[in-house]
This record gives sequence, C-alpha cells and structure tokens, in this order.
Amino acid sequence: MSNAKDVAGDDHEFWRLVMESQAASGLSISKFCENESINQSSFYQWRKKLDQKSDSVVNANDSESSVEPEFIPLGQIHTNSKELCVTFPGGIYVNASNSCNIKLLCETVRTICEQQC
Repeated sequence: MSNAKDVAGDDHEFWRLVMESQAASGLSISKFCENESINQSSFYQWRKKLDQKSDSVVNANDSESSVEPEFIPLGQIHTNSKELCVTFPGGIYVNASNSCNIKLLCETVRTICEQQC
C-alpha cells in the first residue's frame, strides 16, 4: 500500500485508493490501519476531506447534467385565473384548468421530467 502513494503522486488519489482498499478488505478501520502502518487519525481526516470533495463534485454535476425537479413552497397564491401553466426547460409547457384530472396531470409532469433527465 505504501507504494501507491509514490506511484500516484497525488495525496487525494492515494487516500482514495486507501479508502477503497479498506472497504474491500472487510477489516475494521483500526485493524486495516494497523496492518498497513497508516495513522488512524489521518485516515479519518482524509475520509472526511474526500467525502466533502465528493459531495461538492456531486452537487456540481447535478446542476450541470440533470434537472431534478424541486418544489419551492410558495404559500397560497392568490389569483383569479383558473388555469395552471407549468413551463419546463427546453420550451415544453403544460396548461391545466382547475377541473383537470390531478392524477393525469401528475403523471404527465412525471413523464416530462423523466424524459428530460
């Protein structure tokens, strides 16, 4: 394992490999670190660092590659209109009156979201 750091030349890559090796080993972190002569507190510090980095990469990728529908509570909307218009990225829109079939509307919106993601 100590050779991996020399080969990788990158602390992040080295510690990512350490984390994968520990997970694959089936050993407890304590036993794994003892076997590999790795400082256990360094293991935990790097695991936290890599988890934070991975979370930020996932968040950045989510905003770039897929559109996950998010609902923002708006409270009660006061309007005299009896029609709802939902506009999706790419120019698709759905108009629905207040007498529409709500299950059909939900299924339509779900299908559009799945098609665009």
